[in-house]
Amino acid sequence: MLFAVLVAAAVPATGIESSEIRRDGDRYLVRVASVINAPATRIRGLLTDYPHFHRIHPTIQESRWLKKHPDGRDRVYILSRICVLIFCFDIDQITDFQLRPEGDLQGNIVPAGSDFHYGRLYWRIRESKRGTTHIMFSAEVEPSQWIPPLIGPWILKKKLHELAVGTVINLERLARQASG
Repeated sequence: MLFAVLVAAAVPATGIESSEIRRDGDRYLVRVASVINAPATRIRGLLTDYPHFHRIHPTIQESRWLKKHPDGRDRVYILSRICVLIFCFDIDQITDFQLRPEGDLQGNIVPAGSDFHYGRLYWRIRESKRGTTHIMFSAEVEPSQWIPPLIGPWILKKKLHELAVGTVINLERLARQASG
């Protein structure tokens, strides 16, 4: 799933503590630290509710569970639609997700069937004593589509940042709805 980076609200518990998006050759590296005013178990539940990823961000048009690997990984298909000005394009992504023993979520993009040559995603999820959840999201992705060299990387970085902000906001909203 193309994930990551967001905007902090004035003083509330939810927000982006830090974000970094950079390009290294053909790869994009994303790091986002955020705080969500919800318990970690709810956040994990939302991030592993694969058929309902569209609730996490409106760019996700479709998501479906494909299979369970013998080692416990879940293979998931995700279709996202990204629009820049009047131009829109679809991104296919097949990812093997695994919930780690410590409660973190790891994803490895499967290049066959995806619009990526490479992709690794990782959510470090920790609950504080105050009941908020700290998420450190990191990703390294290499899109297989051609990206125009002058403006393309700037636009892609901006879109990744918008995705991250929207994701954090929606995770907290969905976690609140689940609680009451």
